[in-house]
Amino acid sequence: MTGTTKPRAEDANGMDVIYVAGPYSAATPQGVAQNVAAAVAFGQKVRALGALPVVPHLTILPTDDYEAAMRECFEMIRRSDAVILMPTWKQSPGAGRELDFARALGLTVFDHLVDLASVYDAQKTQGVGRALAS
Repeated sequence: MTGTTKPRAEDANGMDVIYVAGPYSAATPQGVAQNVAAAVAFGQKVRALGALPVVPHLTILPTDDYEAAMRECFEMIRRSDAVILMPTWKQSPGAGRELDFARALGLTVFDHLVDLASVYDAQKTQGVGRALAS
């Protein structure tokens, strides 16, 4: 096909794409399940604000190759408008690497959900489209 451009994810619905960074790995399978559940719950809060959350805990296929998984996470960050840190992000070396990568790209990083919420509250007050300008 020529002359066509594939739209970015946020263009489809006018939504900002927000990458959720937080712990995945744990000492036990139950711990991993708890981390995934926490990330999903956090992503649902991001969605409730009007953004499209990217929760890597659900999209990275299981692998024993940690670096390959991190490369996939970095690619998702590259395609995002911003990153939000879960309250437990400091428990995760991978989330720390994601934070460094996002900052190197110049992306907005939200430390707290309330910070992201304030951006969306301002957007609603001003009556503008997407909260984060690309």
